[in-house]
Amino acid sequence: MESLRQARGQDGKLAFAIPVDDSSSDEAFVRFDRQSMAEFLSSNGLTSKPLRWHVDYCCRDDFGSSVETTSAWAGIHYFAGRRGVAANAKSDAVVTWPSGNGFLVERLSSGLAPHLRTSAYVRGIEATSKGVTVDAMNVASGITTRISARWCVFAAPTFVAQKVFTAPVLAGGGP
Repeated sequence: MESLRQARGQDGKLAFAIPVDDSSSDEAFVRFDRQSMAEFLSSNGLTSKPLRWHVDYCCRDDFGSSVETTSAWAGIHYFAGRRGVAANAKSDAVVTWPSGNGFLVERLSSGLAPHLRTSAYVRGIEATSKGVTVDAMNVASGITTRISARWCVFAAPTFVAQKVFTAPVLAGGGP
């Protein structure tokens, strides 16, 4: 991973960079997108069960897919794209805000307070001719409310989304 972290394409860009758009488009690296992370691990002799478990966990956590269904490019980027700088951490360490994802939630929700519903969970999402209907149940009251909207962003692992959407879920695109 360290050699891939340092690698540059013929276009002069880092092979794996954050943001992704800053990554090289050199075929030497783009080709990894045509194989799975599982194939990459096996073809490089990386067969240790603990390593395989860790990489699979990372793929599931970040991409919602296993090493068998995550592209090698995405899996390599997960590890080789990190270049964090901190006084008390190595360059490949994961650096987060003290509040974790709370920082992102706070910023993303800052102007949406009148429209947010908390202490509820989504029971179902159905595509309609005008957008979507979302059934959300308030945990405290047990009352389910149906919300109609033109769009809905639902971020969850595929195995959860498959239980919420009334139609099959397509990777990255909803029903």
